[in-house]
Amino acid sequence: MRIAVTGAQCVGKSTLVNAFKAKWSAYSSPEKSYREIIKEKNISLNESGTMESQTIIRDVLADLALENAGKSKTIHDRCILDNLAYSFWLAEHDKLGSDKKKISDFMATSIFLTKESLKFYDIIFWLPINPNIPVEESENRSNSEQFREEIDNIFHG
Repeated sequence: MRIAVTGAQCVGKSTLVNAFKAKWSAYSSPEKSYREIIKEKNISLNESGTMESQTIIRDVLADLALENAGKSKTIHDRCILDNLAYSFWLAEHDKLGSDKKKISDFMATSIFLTKESLKFYDIIFWLPINPNIPVEESENRSNSEQFREEIDNIFHG
């Protein structure tokens, strides 16, 4: 089974993936991670994301889904659906630029690639915000509760 775990920041995705792999050792995660690309390219994230950063992350997540499609036991920490949720937030808050045609084309491409990439998963688990899970400080996470709730609302929708 090919599994993805999705949701806003600090909801326990990585913790769940690691616990899952510890329990079911036949499962693996992709060797490459979108996080590596973020660090390598010093990509802007969260509220500071851009169309360029979202395109890079989207394409990495789509590639990871495709590259691992032939494996029967994988679990992914995030998938392209995460990228789409964050892209919707950025578009809604006018963070993707002022060229409405370019934004429209970007979002249409993102929706198309998301639909195509989701075919490579058998199940996707969405983890909603759990008030019992503390928000941990991290260089690649926003600590804004409002932002986190707004992203969670997009997933919920």
